[in-house]
Amino acid sequence: FPVTIFGCFADKRTEEEFYFRTKDLQIELKENMPFESYCKSLYDISVFMDLRDSDAENNLCVPTKLFTYASAGRPVIYSALQAIESAYPNEKFITNKRTEDLQGMVEKLSQYYENRSELEIDCDAAFHFARTHQWDIIKEDFIRFVTHT
Repeated sequence: FPVTIFGCFADKRTEEEFYFRTKDLQIELKENMPFESYCKSLYDISVFMDLRDSDAENNLCVPTKLFTYASAGRPVIYSALQAIESAYPNEKFITNKRTEDLQGMVEKLSQYYENRSELEIDCDAAFHFARTHQWDIIKEDFIRFVTHT
């Protein structure tokens, strides 16, 4: 599996530790880029992983990146955030895992690797989710929610 990581390191020590631990893996690091370039680069990725702390802020907000990943038509392994679990409990393309559940993440990735049709089904589910959550479809509900009318 080639791995693509978007972002940068907090400091030189963290970067050195990362490269030491991953020296035998095929990893491409992509630093910050314009949003349009970022979105185009997502189509080369088979499965997204977005593992963030389940702190008070993250736990109660559905990350906007979930919608970006879905629009690329790819499944995602997300941190087990309460907001995602309660808002979208039945979305098959989203797998929620606790950040310490490395075995569970590896098992999910292995399922996709060993069963390409399962990956394709979840890609289709992501596209469907993205189509039903487009701005033109949800705009009036959102405005009504914000203005309380």
